Amino acid sequence: IKELGYGAFSGSSKNSLHQYGFYFSSLERVELSKSLSKIEDWAFDYCRKLNYIDIPDNIIEIGECAFFYCDALESIEIPDSVSKIGKNAFSSCSGITSLSFEAGSNCTQLGDGAFYQTTGITNSVVLPDSITQIGGACFYESGITGVKLPANLQKLGVEAFYKSEISGTLTIPKTLKEIPYQAFAFAKITTLNFETDGINGTKTILESAFCYSRNMTNINFPSTLTDIKNLAFTSCSMLSDISLPNSLTNIEEGAFSGCTRINITHWPANLTTVERLAFKNCNNLRTLPDTTSL
Repeated sequence: IKELGYGAFSGSSKNSLHQYGFYFSSLERVELSKSLSKIEDWAFDYCRKLNYIDIPDNIIEIGECAFFYCDALESIEIPDSVSKIGKNAFSSCSGITSLSFEAGSNCTQLGDGAFYQTTGITNSVVLPDSITQIGGACFYESGITGVKLPANLQKLGVEAFYKSEISGTLTIPKTLKEIPYQAFAFAKITTLNFETDGINGTKTILESAFCYSRNMTNINFPSTLTDIKNLAFTSCSMLSDISLPNSLTNIEEGAFSGCTRINITHWPANLTTVERLAFKNCNNLRTLPDTTSL
């Protein structure tokens, strides 16, 4: 078999209008043919008894919602042949406890919501360096306990790791120019590092990117950073001594509001804008910026 079309084995008469391959099937175990190159969109969605899937190393694409709500699945290893994982491919697969990518992976793209609400995952995930795009809400409310971001990551979607269980140290690769809206909001990160070679590195941290990351104590900002947007670090209440890079020119409204323990050990000489409420309720500040540049 080289292709499974829509509705090929749709499982329940009451859902017979659905055109999807094994929709609502009572399948428990699947071993796919080595002649198959793609798992089509919606192929196994709502197969809620499916607890095992062997993805062969000839698969190059896992389609949109391919395993949506297969909440009995227990473990997933993505073979090195897969280049793309589609939108919501494993969304709401809350039974998955382990996620891994085979060494030498060729994967370049994780679609929006690909691992949305995979709340059962208990391991730290190493994402292949081949990945350049991670979609919005990709690991939204996922149970992953840590993540190594790809060295070549260029685009990260909004809310990509929103309310995930990521803890410990997070390192942002120098290829990622912008941290989007609520990308790591409510995460359990303790240390935030940014890679840079002095030329390449993150330039902008957007609205609420790390808000309510209440375990974060330390940030090592890159020398490329120019803008920290509204509420980017609001209520990161464990932040203490941090140094702001000289490249930083703009701190927007509420950026560090509610960071009650924060103290700025170095203010940028080129800082031009500190908007209203940027440091509201930051009662531990012991120094202030040179206002002649503002």
